[in-house]
Amino acid sequence: MANDVFTRIDTFLNEFLTGITEHIQELLSLGWDYSMVYLKPLLTFQMLLEELESRIAYSNTKLYWF
Repeated sequence: MANDVFTRIDTFLNEFLTGITEHIQELLSLGWDYSMVYLKPLLTFQMLLEELESRIAYSNTKLYWF
């Protein structure tokens, strides 16, 4: 059960970050530069997601959030 929940969270985060990356690459291919894309909020959000992932621990059949 917990493994299924963790897998769904992991899948969602991967798809979300992939979507952001593809969107940024599309904007850059259209001639935008990094200052126009304004990456700071996206990078901050990515750092928060990475921190969240690092705080998820799987133990037996339960998820523990620290």
